[in-house]
Amino acid sequence: MEEQVLYRIVTILSFFIIATLFLNRSDAFPVNLPRAKTVKPQLLPKVTVTIDVQGDSALNREPIQLNSLEA
Repeated sequence: MEEQVLYRIVTILSFFIIATLFLNRSDAFPVNLPRAKTVKPQLLPKVTVTIDVQGDSALNREPIQLNSLEA
């Protein structure tokens, strides 16, 4: 009895493995994908916010109040 169950499981598993190999074909529909264009990288300035032990804050080493910073 166990041999029959094992045989059926192996048969079904083999069927699904073989069936998925045929589903992987992508030549059914030709697709024209867009081409990438060369773009200049946008260099953003580096910003450093520093808070020292006393709680004083600085933006790029210039003293600033934290409530004046924007997101």
